[in-house]
Amino acid sequence: MRIVYVLAEGDHGAACCARVMAAAAAEMGVELDVLVMSGMAWLKTGISGPFRQRLQGYDLLLAGSSWVAFLLRKAGAGMVLLLAQDAGQDWVRFWGVEVIRLDWFHFGLPVLPPIIETAEPDSVPRQEIGLLLPSIPLDQVIAAYSYRSQPLTGCHPAIAEPLVTGSLTLLPWQRWPHLLAGSHAVLSDGLLNVVASALAGGTGLWLLARSRHCHAPLLAELELARLVEGLGAPLPTAAREPALRVRYPRTATALMHWLAGGQPIPLVELCRQLWRQVLFAEPLDERLRELGGENGIQCGGLLR
Repeated sequence: MRIVYVLAEGDHGAACCARVMAAAAAEMGVELDVLVMSGMAWLKTGISGPFRQRLQGYDLLLAGSSWVAFLLRKAGAGMVLLLAQDAGQDWVRFWGVEVIRLDWFHFGLPVLPPIIETAEPDSVPRQEIGLLLPSIPLDQVIAAYSYRSQPLTGCHPAIAEPLVTGSLTLLPWQRWPHLLAGSHAVLSDGLLNVVASALAGGTGLWLLARSRHCHAPLLAELELARLVEGLGAPLPTAAREPALRVRYPRTATALMHWLAGGQPIPLVELCRQLWRQVLFAEPLDERLRELGGENGIQCGGLLR
């Protein structure tokens, strides 16, 4: 079976999913290629002839965003599945796209647990706080954090080589899993991959209050994260010891088996199976049960 994952340049969440999905496919002996639609012209002109030819011969097309899925269907692609990491992308169902949602909790909906990218830490001892703010322009990150009394390290997609400015060290964005693994806490703009990796890895999670798509107020209410009012605002002190709060299954592997096997069970059943493998620590388990048990979707129990 040949699968292609198509994503837009600069879609960091989809790029993370693509890397993990490609690794899972390789373990299974399934061919999964990743194609990046570079530039923004395709938003107006659609998929060009050469790119369209590259899509031929695949049994299944995965899309990293609703607009990519829409353009694939307009270009005459057959079966297109969208891996959506936030709400508001269901409109592409009208164009015959199957939407597979991912989230850090199911909320009683047929969504899959998040796809997590893990890595070894870059540094020992751990960093105090890592900055993971890919949606914030580089100049704003530098202006807000380069002249702190406390040295900080971050990752950003706008740089290709390490950059040191004042007390701030910036690394290329692809190093973010290593920085997260080597930090007591991270400041995030709400990217699901980062949020879920912090929850699963026991890393403290500070979220910009304006973070969208990750249910930031709820994460704060559940004491899974702390909100920071804006860029440059004082950062909370990070706990010294990791606090494991959730254990997620290998969603990418399960999803690849489901796709390569021809989707042998309904998507909602796959969701049920995977969420039964998710463990939350007390008292989170009890509080989260109140947020949704529809569709027979329940977490597996307590993380001990």
